Amino acid sequence: MKYLEIVAEFNENNFELDNLNTVALKDYGCDGVHEYSLEEDEIDKLLGARSYGGGNPPSEIFDEIEEHSKRNQIIYAYCFSEENEKRAISWMNFLLEQSFIFRVDLIEKPYEDWNEKWREHYQEIEIAEDFSIIPSWQKENKTKGIYLYPGQGFGTGQHETTYLCLKLFYQIKNISFSNCLDYGCGSGVLGLGVRFFHPKIDIDFYDIEKEALENTKQNLSYNEWENEKNLNVFIDPEKMKDEYSLVFANILANTLIELKEDISSRVKEDGYLILSGILNEQVEDVLDHYKSFKRIQLRKKGDWSAILLKR
Repeated sequence: MKYLEIVAEFNENNFELDNLNTVALKDYGCDGVHEYSLEEDEIDKLLGARSYGGGNPPSEIFDEIEEHSKRNQIIYAYCFSEENEKRAISWMNFLLEQSFIFRVDLIEKPYEDWNEKWREHYQEIEIAEDFSIIPSWQKENKTKGIYLYPGQGFGTGQHETTYLCLKLFYQIKNISFSNCLDYGCGSGVLGLGVRFFHPKIDIDFYDIEKEALENTKQNLSYNEWENEKNLNVFIDPEKMKDEYSLVFANILANTLIELKEDISSRVKEDGYLILSGILNEQVEDVLDHYKSFKRIQLRKKGDWSAILLKR
C-alpha cells in the first residue's frame, strides 16, 4: 500500500501563502501538512562553507541563514486515504497555478513508514501551565490536558489559529458557561478544551465534513468522553441550539463574514464569541461585520489573529 507526498517549494514573502495549510486540509482534502524549516545540518553547511567552526560567527551569517530559509520554504502535503491520487493531483494542479510556487513534486512512498513520519511533526503543545494538547500516542505523559489524534479534522493546536483560540478561551475559562458550540469543529480540539474545564455543560460539535466529525468522535474516545450525554457531535445544523453562552468559529475570514448572521445569532446575550482563522490584515474587515459585539481582546501569532468578542 502506498501514500502520496506533494512537495511544493515557494517564496514565503507572498501573503497568499499564509492560508496554504488551511486550503490543503479543508478545500483539497489532504490528510496532513507540515512546513519545512531549516535543519541543523543545513545550518552547519552554511557555517562550514565560511569556516565558522567555532567561536561566535558575525551577525551577518544569521541574516543569510534567515534569507536562505525564506528562499527555500517548502510545504509537504500527504494523501493516504480514499481516492488519495485524485486529491493529490487536484492539490498539485492548484499549486502549479500559483505564481509564487517554484517547484511541485509528487512522490509515491510506502505506507509502512507513514505513522512514524506523521507523528514526528506532532509534539505536546502547552497552552498554559495546567493545560496542554497531548498527542494521543503519548498518553503516558502525565501533563494535564487533552489527548488529540491529528486526523483529517483541521485543528491540532500546531496551527496558530487553534492555539490562539485556546489562549483566548483560557483567559475566560473560570466564567460559568451554560453551554458551548464548536462551530466548524474540525478535530474537536476547541470543544474538548472547554470540556476539560467544564465537564458538566452541554458542548455541541458541528461541522459540514463527515471526516471531521469522525475525527472529533475519535478524540472524544481518546479522552474517554465518548459516552458522555452532554457532548453532541452532528452534521445537521438543525440540531444546534438556538443560543450558546460560548461559541467558537475557527474558520477562514471570508467564511466568517459569509456566515455572520448564523454565527452571531447563536450567541446569547452577554455570551462570548471567539473568532479565528483570520489573517492579520483581515481583522478590521471581520470586526466591521461583527460590530454588534463588544471587542474584548485581539491576539496575534505570526500572520494570524483571533478575536474575543462579547454580545
